[in-house]
Amino acid sequence: MKLGSLLRKRREQSGITLKEMSERSGLKRSIIQIIETGEFLKLPNPKHAKLLILEYTEVLNLNGHELIERYKEELPTKKEIIETRQLSQNDSFLYLKKSLITLGVIILSLFVIWFILLQIGADGNLFTKKPIYDAVSSEGAVVKEQKDEVQKDSKVEFVGLDGNTLVYNIETSEPIVFAFHSKNTLVNLTDNLNTGYVYDSISEGEYEINDDATELLFAVEDATSMNITINNIQLDPEDRSGKKTVFYQFNIERK
Repeated sequence: MKLGSLLRKRREQSGITLKEMSERSGLKRSIIQIIETGEFLKLPNPKHAKLLILEYTEVLNLNGHELIERYKEELPTKKEIIETRQLSQNDSFLYLKKSLITLGVIILSLFVIWFILLQIGADGNLFTKKPIYDAVSSEGAVVKEQKDEVQKDSKVEFVGLDGNTLVYNIETSEPIVFAFHSKNTLVNLTDNLNTGYVYDSISEGEYEINDDATELLFAVEDATSMNITINNIQLDPEDRSGKKTVFYQFNIERK
């Protein structure tokens, strides 16, 4: 029996519905269904498969680490994760390409219509130049105050808790430095460009984030003593609401 089928069987034997499993584990129903089908490459981030399994098995009082070791051949490899991400990026590129072509056709059509109307107006003397206002003298002109140069800074805002995912917005004009320290635990730090910064059991780390990244994902097996700083701004541990295994999602906006 495969891992997904085993987990589903144990859940059903325990009399736990999908809704109850979602409430107890903090995992979305769609994530639970992916775990139970064993199609881990369909997860939003397949690198988090092990941590998600640990969260699932904790509700059933199963030894998640032992199951992961026993069924490790069913879990996605690094090569498979990269290939899946590349396919997804290719699909996104094709969609963007089609959208740009459609937009180009619309713009070209509008230009042709504008040119035709311009010719019609010129032939019929519909468009004539008329002075509207006399030039304003320099003495009476209102000089706009020049805006002060924007000081480089960073802002980290907690958006909310979605299941076991803590969502934050980062607004910055500076390079992003992500740092953490806690007791030794399994962590996984990646971004939307598929940059893997760390995937290991460690107690502290500091990483410079890719300047082109717009989303940062951080998964922690045991976050009970986790302290995170972003550009020296410390996140409030109370945001976790006492949860043990958590996932952080940082949406990045650069000034």
